[in-house]
Amino acid sequence: MPSLNVFELVADSQQDVDFRLVDGDIKVHRGFLSVISPVFRAMFTHDSKEAKSGVIEVSDFKLTTVKNVINFCYGQDTGVSSSPDVIDMLHFADKYDIKAVVKKLEASLGASINKRNFYSIVQYAWDFDRDGLKTACGKFYRQNVGVCLSPEFAQMSGSTQLGVIAAAASIESSDSANE
Repeated sequence: MPSLNVFELVADSQQDVDFRLVDGDIKVHRGFLSVISPVFRAMFTHDSKEAKSGVIEVSDFKLTTVKNVINFCYGQDTGVSSSPDVIDMLHFADKYDIKAVVKKLEASLGASINKRNFYSIVQYAWDFDRDGLKTACGKFYRQNVGVCLSPEFAQMSGSTQLGVIAAAASIESSDSANE
């Protein structure tokens, strides 16, 4: 028997909070936001303007990013597959401390590193100090050392470049482990 997703459970209840963004609004459930994020819980349990008005002003994210995160939390298919979109979702989830989303999306990114998205994933991993992603980037780099010859790698900060190389060097190759 297929299970219900969260959206199916709350679909008939009144959405009592609006995310107000530059490019549109999204209606959501206050209680649901409070469950998934300690940041939202604090907004709604203290005497804040968000608690009083039911409006959360968000100026640093696009409507599609916020909608994708909320739909992802509700258990709906977002259709998001590009690394830049996933990284945008991670920025939102990180800002509002939605740990389950961060964990799931970072695992997805780590499993899908390729030559096209390597640099953006490295940048996110080092900017946000994500050890799991750093390790995944190190593994990828170790198997694709030629990526260091690209203009994108050359444009990374020296500390990030060294971090990638150190992550790769700390991974014991299967060849040396079997010797």
